[in-house]
Amino acid sequence: MPSLSVEIKNTKNPTSTRSFRTLAGVEQLYYALLLTADPARASDAQTWRSWHQLGFHMSLKNPPPAVREGERIRVTLDVSVEPDMVINVEGGEPRAIAALRSLLEKIDAARARRGPESEAARLAAVKADAAVAAALITPLHNALNATGCALAVPDFDFAIDRALTVLAHPEVTAITVR
Repeated sequence: MPSLSVEIKNTKNPTSTRSFRTLAGVEQLYYALLLTADPARASDAQTWRSWHQLGFHMSLKNPPPAVREGERIRVTLDVSVEPDMVINVEGGEPRAIAALRSLLEKIDAARARRGPESEAARLAAVKADAAVAAALITPLHNALNATGCALAVPDFDFAIDRALTVLAHPEVTAITVR
């Protein structure tokens, strides 16, 4: 069974809201990578409509409807190392888990190049990073636009932005993926 351990070093204890957003963000990034990498599901409007209908609330524990049983992940948070966080990802499709690992490393590299600045500025920079955009933003937008789901782009962007904001938060000093 594939698994990842994502250690997020922080300068101080993250709020509970930021912790929950980080958990949900990692999960949603995985599912976006999984579904955009599968040509059949990426080109099926129902993939995106059903996920959009399900919603992106951070307390939602159901995967998008197009996700198959063996592709589901379980994401848990270990706060015993505060102020750091360890997010454990268990299960999932091996290629999508590898893609998630790679994406988290790209996010960390983009985050590390930023100086002191606001959350909004950091988000804009990380989202515009060529490696992050090529791995996540562009495939997702292409799939949504190609399937006639362009009106849902802002809602998907909201979920992605929330994930990138917490992963590139000014209090994060490093993200290590094992």
